[in-house]
Amino acid sequence: MARERHFGRAAKALLISQPALSQAVQQIEKRFGVAIVLRHQSGVHGFSAKDENILRMGATGAS
Repeated sequence: MARERHFGRAAKALLISQPALSQAVQQIEKRFGVAIVLRHQSGVHGFSAKDENILRMGATGAS
């Protein structure tokens, strides 16, 4: 996500569907109570190193 700045392109790079990626990000945001990305019509903005770590933890199921 940080590299692509776009849900569709990031999903393609991860070999998953865009809705599946969007849902995963939303679940992680809800679980940790933080907005990981700022969504705009022009793409995704607002990733930080902290956000990347949260995504990795969510992807591996870490608490």
